[in-house]
Amino acid sequence: MARQEVRFTVADGAGKRAATWKLWTQVSDYGPEVYLTCRELRGALHTSFHPSGEWHTTMSRESLTRLNHDPSQPKTNPRVEEWNRPSEVKPGIVLAYKILTPWSAVTTRMDTNGRNMVKIENAPTLHANETMILILKAGQSLAVSNGTLLWDTELADGGTLAVVNHVIKMPTIPESQSASPKYFQGKSKEDLRSEGSRALIFGDDNNGHRFILDSPVAPMTAGA
Repeated sequence: MARQEVRFTVADGAGKRAATWKLWTQVSDYGPEVYLTCRELRGALHTSFHPSGEWHTTMSRESLTRLNHDPSQPKTNPRVEEWNRPSEVKPGIVLAYKILTPWSAVTTRMDTNGRNMVKIENAPTLHANETMILILKAGQSLAVSNGTLLWDTELADGGTLAVVNHVIKMPTIPESQSASPKYFQGKSKEDLRSEGSRALIFGDDNNGHRFILDSPVAPMTAGA
């Protein structure tokens, strides 16, 4: 079965967008594999949804090498997070992942590469787009009553991979006192002093469903 993929972003219709994403499926000896990556990271990080149910977000070998350049520091684990396939939200339907895009995250200028991209309308102030990646068993249909079906494709096992989006009130994200940021594509803490920086924040909704929050980063002031 040929590889299938979709690219998508949240945009304001006036030339600005949030982070861009690529979701694709391919077949291995174990069955249909599904992958997700943020295109701004240029392959530095990707999330894998394996048929075994062992799912994880992993750094590329190149990124790991850069992060482990100081031999005096503990080695960085390539697995940013790992978890097991969550329970079905409805019979035959698994909510594999969520991407939360606040209304305030649409800050990057859309380039010409956005022509072939699925564009999601930006959410109203104090709201967010919740873009859900769903995996359906063979023979299971999907009825979308609250949201929009952005894309779907058949998997090699007869199931379906689907992307559904809807708008929600911006949730409260608890502050973490133990966060340890990782910098990609040659960036460092000093880059936080400039405009246009973005952060991807990983979390879960306490129901076993993982999510990424796409967040703009306010420029850091001198001395911070």
